[in-house]
Amino acid sequence: MVVSGLPNRNGDKHAGEIASMALDLVRVCNTFVIPHKPDTKLLIRAGIHSGPVVAGVVGLKMPRYCLFGDTVNTASRMESTGEALRIQASDNCKKVLDKIGGYSVEERGEMQVKGKGMMRTYWVMGRVRIPSHSLRHSHHSIATTGGSSSGLTSTNIIMDEEDNRTKKLSLEERSEDGSFRRFSLPGSIEEKDGLEMSEKLLLINESSF
Repeated sequence: MVVSGLPNRNGDKHAGEIASMALDLVRVCNTFVIPHKPDTKLLIRAGIHSGPVVAGVVGLKMPRYCLFGDTVNTASRMESTGEALRIQASDNCKKVLDKIGGYSVEERGEMQVKGKGMMRTYWVMGRVRIPSHSLRHSHHSIATTGGSSSGLTSTNIIMDEEDNRTKKLSLEERSEDGSFRRFSLPGSIEEKDGLEMSEKLLLINESSF
C-alpha cells in the first residue's frame, strides 16, 4: 500500500502522484525479468481511491505508521476487483484526476463491490502529453491531425477563456466513427505582450509536464 498526501497534505496532487506511480509500475512489468522464472511475466493489479483517512504511529516495541478508514478498504477493493496490468480507479479518484488534468481515463462501468454495493469504476490508461512543436493555433483552438491510436483521426487542444488574458487547456480526441473524448490539461496560458502563440504554448507546456 502506498499513500500520497500524508503526513504532509498536498491538495489534489495526491491523485496524480499515485496514478503516475501505478502507471510506472505497470510499464516496468513489461520489461522486468524474474531471475528464477525468466519465462514468466510479472503481473500486477493496481487500485486507487481518494478520500479521508485516520493515520498515525501505532505501537511501542515495533512502531508502525498505519492508515485506517473506509478509504483504505475501498482502495483495496479497487485492486482486488481489477485486472492484471491495469489500474482501476474509483469515481472519487477519477474526479480528482479530471480536475488536475493530464491523465487519460476510461469508464469500466458499474460493478458489485463487497461491502460497498454498486460502484462506478474507471481504468487509468496513461498520461496525456502534448509535444510543443506539434501545436498549431487557430482562433481559440489548436489542432494537430493524425495519431498513433487505431482509428484516431484528429487531436485538438481547446483553449477556454477564463478572462481576457488567461486560458485553460483541454484535449479532445476524435475518431473515425465520430466518437470523441475530452480531457482537462494541467495549467493555463497567460497572455504576455510580445510573445507569439507558439511561444506561449511552449511556456505552458514546459511548466505543466
